[in-house]
Amino acid sequence: MKTTQLLLLLFLLLLTNYGLMAQEEAEEKDRTAYIIPTYDKDVISIYKEGIAENKKKDTIYLFPEKTLNIFFNQEVSSYFNGSGDLSTQQYYITLDASDNSFSFAYNARLGGSNSKIEKMDWLLTVGLKAKSSNRFTELYKNGEFTAQNAGATIKFTNIGLGTLTYTAKTRKDALGNTVTTFDRKKIIEDYRKNYLYEAYEEKIKKYITNTYSDDSTKLAAELNYSPLRNRDAVFLAFAKGKTAEFYTQMAEEEIAYIKARNLYKFFTNNWWTYELFIPFADTVYEIVDADASEPYEKEFYPFSASVAWTWFKKWSTGQSIYFTPKVSIFNNNPIVAGGLSTTTLQTSNTSVGNAVLISTDDVYQVENYKNFETGRLELEVVTFLYKDIIGFSPSVEFNAGKYNETNWKLGIPVSLKDKKGKPTINFELQWKEIKNYNKNANHFIGISANFLFGKFVN
Repeated sequence: MKTTQLLLLLFLLLLTNYGLMAQEEAEEKDRTAYIIPTYDKDVISIYKEGIAENKKKDTIYLFPEKTLNIFFNQEVSSYFNGSGDLSTQQYYITLDASDNSFSFAYNARLGGSNSKIEKMDWLLTVGLKAKSSNRFTELYKNGEFTAQNAGATIKFTNIGLGTLTYTAKTRKDALGNTVTTFDRKKIIEDYRKNYLYEAYEEKIKKYITNTYSDDSTKLAAELNYSPLRNRDAVFLAFAKGKTAEFYTQMAEEEIAYIKARNLYKFFTNNWWTYELFIPFADTVYEIVDADASEPYEKEFYPFSASVAWTWFKKWSTGQSIYFTPKVSIFNNNPIVAGGLSTTTLQTSNTSVGNAVLISTDDVYQVENYKNFETGRLELEVVTFLYKDIIGFSPSVEFNAGKYNETNWKLGIPVSLKDKKGKPTINFELQWKEIKNYNKNANHFIGISANFLFGKFVN
């Protein structure tokens, strides 16, 4: 009797084990059946559905929103003229000759993911900005941190929703009828129909045939070491990730095709920038009055806050225009307002043995030094006339408060790009008029330069 019970128990265990194995095999087949269409069919259908979804908003829409996100994320930072402008690189370093400053900054996207196909809405920039003197930025002196030369920058950037225009080129024939000579929309749609969709269907099928099994096996092996993880959720996340990967590749290939053949007429975008500069400590000036009396010290806290809006438009032929109004409030003084530089003051002292010692000090020569606040409105236009490389830039600033002068600048900007079209070195030949605190106008001709070292940091 006991032998029969043991045999029955063993049979039940074997039957249960077989049932569990069969269930796991069926689940694996179901999982594979679910994932494979995600690669084979859904990537293309998702792309087409994205186009159809945008067409519901406006019949002229030709691209899915995710493709437009990639396009604008590539193009939104094609011009950089200092730490106050938009750069989307994660880390970057700038040298700004306009105010003798050195900046190190870190960018982080706020909200959403870092995926290329997701729209970049908000960007947080935090960093360190340090002033330099005689081409040297002093941060430590005699083992102590010289905080008066440095401060923290905090900047929030809100990037708008861009528009891409791809109207056809037309002309009038001899009878006065409008004839289309370059139908951008038709070329793009034919490219999708005759190449893009078929190419990626084939690419995805090859992945399923040649690589999917290995990826699935590796993922299952990893799950054996993490028994608490949900297998279906992990495989589903893997499938979604692969879907996004193929979608991104397809969108980037289409964008490259469009750019190489000028299949858009122009695009526009805009962004808002909110920025604070918080000094770590007061700046200490050595000052002498106009009669060159004994120097004395004055403390100054160079806090500033600003809000700016930038709108830009770029044509496929390489021309572009940027317009930026900026409102700011900042602590000011006659040295900052007049752009004053130090002068060397020599003093003599008699030492032991009647020897005369000559000492020198770099001081500012200012009459009636005062600290005060200034409000400012700046208006700047930058237009590039040749491939976003060289252009023309007029600007004007209106000041309010104890310093209420109007200053202007005319410039010829030059922007040198890396292989990806991102700016690395910008310089500008400038002619400008700056009025000092005593309302005297000074004219300057020179070069202002900015160096962006993001790729070296990354």
